[in-house]
Amino acid sequence: MFKGKIDIVKSRSAEQIDCRNGRILLKETNLSLKPGDISKMIVYDLKSEKTVSKFYPKNIHGWSAYYWQLSRDAKYAIWSDLIKVQMDSGENTELHNGHIVVCRTDTGEKVGELRLPARTEDDLLKFKDYDFKGYSSDNTKMLVYADPYLYVVGIAQMRVSNKVKLPFMPGWYNSTGFVVWP
Repeated sequence: MFKGKIDIVKSRSAEQIDCRNGRILLKETNLSLKPGDISKMIVYDLKSEKTVSKFYPKNIHGWSAYYWQLSRDAKYAIWSDLIKVQMDSGENTELHNGHIVVCRTDTGEKVGELRLPARTEDDLLKFKDYDFKGYSSDNTKMLVYADPYLYVVGIAQMRVSNKVKLPFMPGWYNSTGFVVWP
């Protein structure tokens, strides 16, 4: 059971998005806002029980855990865009389209933006969208998979440093199995 301010923050003014390395990424709720305010992302340190930063990511839509996550060291908040696709069954679903934005969690400053190669509608219908697979041990790179390629993306430079064609699909959706080293 939590003992501290996080219970108050979460219950009254924010919804949890992701948590790593002792920090939690939250989204301000409408209950916490004054008229005219804009919802912000909150980075909260569980050890010190203090808010590290609040930031509004401009020109970014989508505020749930489907869009956002923290890097392993919690220094970066990473947003991965979704696109709505109508499946053969007629059901609408949202899939990652390869547009990624990285923000520093201490300042909210946008570090960079990347658009991986577009997926066709046929690819998306077969769930061949961009699937996040994890971070390098030194937190400088992230892995993104889109059948049949695994992309190694440098976080600070926001560019693909390596693209590997895989003869297999790595694990189930949003699972990992890869280790990246510097």
